[in-house]
Amino acid sequence: MRQPVTPTVSAGKYHNVRRGETLWRIARMHSVSVDALVEANGITNPRQVETGRRLLIPEIKEFDNIERSSAASRDFAWPVRGSIVSAFGNLRNRVNNKGIDIQVNSASNVSASRGGVVTFVGRDLHGWGNSLIIDHGDGFETVYAGLSRINAGAGDRVASGDTIGLINASGGAHALLHFEVRKGHIPKDPLYYLP
Repeated sequence: MRQPVTPTVSAGKYHNVRRGETLWRIARMHSVSVDALVEANGITNPRQVETGRRLLIPEIKEFDNIERSSAASRDFAWPVRGSIVSAFGNLRNRVNNKGIDIQVNSASNVSASRGGVVTFVGRDLHGWGNSLIIDHGDGFETVYAGLSRINAGAGDRVASGDTIGLINASGGAHALLHFEVRKGHIPKDPLYYLP
């Protein structure tokens, strides 16, 4: 098996972090890896990058083609619009949150964050009620839980942005969508991947 080529960093350019940007989005924008940004800027927590910070975007002389094409294919989209009320790693019922919880104030369609194949539909996901998992075919999966209605079945192929369910907030009550990004079945911070 071919080993990835370690990037060789020379000079670079700079990027001023704008409000709402994530390290993942900045890396995609400049066609570098998140790891290269972390190393070049001495970042200790890649989940938090301060607005206004000036980041060195390293110039990569060599980078494994497989890694580059894989990184370019990982475009995730928000599954629903709302407010994050519990972040990745926060304690929820004395357990670390394996995703993010997005609060909606009205009935909202839930969209596939990326294209893939639905591999699970059911109610067995850690007490979250109606849940759905999409396998994206490249080692990544996304999880959608707390749905009031599911619009896809196991084995269905969905495209990014397709409506896969509904989250219902009625009578002035709020509703939560639990959303996870997993790589090799290991939960990752979704904010690291979302635009």
